[in-house]
Amino acid sequence: MAKKQQNQGDEQLANVQETLVQSEQWLEKNRTPLLVCVGVIVVLVLGFFAIKKFWYEPRVLEGAQAIAQCQDYLAVDSFRVALEGDEFDCIGFLGVIDEYSMTPSAKLAKLYAGECYYHLGKYEDAVEYLKDVNVKGINAAPAAKQLLGDAYVELQQYDEAVSAYKDAISADNDYFTPSSLQKLGHVYEQLGKKDEAKEAYQRIKDEYADSFVAVDVEKDLARVR
Repeated sequence: MAKKQQNQGDEQLANVQETLVQSEQWLEKNRTPLLVCVGVIVVLVLGFFAIKKFWYEPRVLEGAQAIAQCQDYLAVDSFRVALEGDEFDCIGFLGVIDEYSMTPSAKLAKLYAGECYYHLGKYEDAVEYLKDVNVKGINAAPAAKQLLGDAYVELQQYDEAVSAYKDAISADNDYFTPSSLQKLGHVYEQLGKKDEAKEAYQRIKDEYADSFVAVDVEKDLARVR
């Protein structure tokens, strides 16, 4: 029995040694391709960090400066200049989108471009920019969705407006949720859906009694009772 176990042990050791020899032979045979692969990986990693530091990060800073100049015009309701730029330093939100793509400023500029188009009465253009807005933050996303709903209302595309307002409501923002609920209720009234409108208004009364739209909630409820 002991001799049998010894033979099995010797056989396993021989298998291990054979495996090691084969591995060494494979490594020796493929040394050059492996070194090339490792070199390529190192170059790619170094290239990534170089691009990030010397190209992307400066673009982020430049984009932030560019969008700030546009925001100054937006703050005084100069929507066309904010959108298209001036003859001096402001390149406009459209310019920020084109020149600083893939930066946070370009993403935010889509929201502002949509806002400018909305106030200029170009609702279809507003929809095109607002529907693809994907920005992180407390207010930006629900603001974009609510304004998108407003643009759909102007285009009398009420089903799309309902969807946009629901997206804004789901953000659970103390400002945009109650105001979007009110807008949603108004759209439901346009669609003749009084029960759904009542539900939206009642939620304002129950959950957002301190919001600015709660002042009119009793009037809204009275219309759909």
